[in-house]
Amino acid sequence: MSVESDLFAAATKAPPLAPPRAPSLASLSNDDPRMGDIIHTMTLSYLPKHLEQRRKAWEQQHQQQQAAGSTTRRQMPPAIVLSGFPFDEGCRRNGGRVGAEEGPTAMRKLLSRMGTAVNPEYQIDMTKLDIVDVGDVDRAPGSGPLEKAHDALHERVSFILRSGPNVVPFIIGGSNDQSFPNAMGLMDVLGHGRIGVINIDAHLDVRPLKNNQVHSGSPFRLLLEEKRFAAHITAIRQRKKSGDADKQKDGDDAENDNEKDAAQRYAFCEFAAQGSQCSAAHADFVTKTHGQQIQWLNQIRLQQQSSTTHTATSPSSTPSTSSSPSSSSSSSSSAPLPSMWQPTSPIARQFRDTLHSLCGEHLFVSFDLDSVRGSDAPGVSCPGSDGLTAEDALQMMFQAGRNPRVRLVDLSEFNPHVEEYRTGKLVANMFYYFCMGVAVRNKTSGMQMA
Repeated sequence: MSVESDLFAAATKAPPLAPPRAPSLASLSNDDPRMGDIIHTMTLSYLPKHLEQRRKAWEQQHQQQQAAGSTTRRQMPPAIVLSGFPFDEGCRRNGGRVGAEEGPTAMRKLLSRMGTAVNPEYQIDMTKLDIVDVGDVDRAPGSGPLEKAHDALHERVSFILRSGPNVVPFIIGGSNDQSFPNAMGLMDVLGHGRIGVINIDAHLDVRPLKNNQVHSGSPFRLLLEEKRFAAHITAIRQRKKSGDADKQKDGDDAENDNEKDAAQRYAFCEFAAQGSQCSAAHADFVTKTHGQQIQWLNQIRLQQQSSTTHTATSPSSTPSTSSSPSSSSSSSSSAPLPSMWQPTSPIARQFRDTLHSLCGEHLFVSFDLDSVRGSDAPGVSCPGSDGLTAEDALQMMFQAGRNPRVRLVDLSEFNPHVEEYRTGKLVANMFYYFCMGVAVRNKTSGMQMA
């Protein structure tokens, strides 16, 4: 039996180390509940029991609905499990500024007052979402080197995913080296390597190890070379070659088909990377050695600009009445704002489409905060003059939450030692927008409640 299996077996039998803190009924009955009012706080060992109680309550509710004559069966909504990885040794090893180890604590301070939990603008009620905070990977004195912390994180993610059905871990770092053990935990439980991964980052993070040690610049080199994920990539490339050969044999004009399914050749995408911060050798490692995709930041901008211009000048194109101010004001109060379903941010639209097209039974979204421009997110180890906007980041997190294949998210490099409040508010807001997206998974119209 593996270490994580031992941990899981023990946790399902052991009592909690401390009683869980449930949301306050008084706080939920007030006129402005915040995120801190709806998040359950408990030890990791208590999580399976909590999720089992949740499943039984959902089944009981379904039986009552059937007894009342209902013939529809709603899917039990996901549980979002927040956990922290308070380590930045990987950043130090890579020559970056330390301080991200305080990221999870700083984010939680600001998250507690984030809200409101019932958003009247987007008509989303998150008070019925199951959001659980299980604390951080232990970083007490004597907890060991970074590699031991990675093992603990790997086990933690596996444990969370095994604790109950439809669970989505959201891991706050910490430095970006956390992404490889996070991906390993996902592959252990779901997909057996057949996952899709998108790395939102100004950098590619495929640097070789330094002195045979992992660091914040190496997680996706390790992933691309991991045998299960590498086998998944090989299978995708073989299917693509076979498909191209069939089209050529049949004499089909495959140009349009190739454009349509171009992104579906990939299990891994580097999204919003910046050429000024990525070496040519590392780009070749992603695209040539492993045949995976890089979507450069300016490439995305130009592509979306071209698409918008074409739509605006096309004779067949007509203005969308649903997005006009007059139609919005006269529409039913139960209609969601178009910007939530069709993001106003062109980059968020591209991100949404890339998520849908990635190969993989389950998806992992890794978000390095230094992909956001320094004017919007100064509190990172390596702030950039250019990058995503705060608006891009929030809308992208909503789209990640809304996609039912997304089963793991991590957010890295928030460094409160550099700047805490403004960047911390953005990080807390990103989690808030992700939760809003999860609340409307598999929903397309009407009042969007969890």
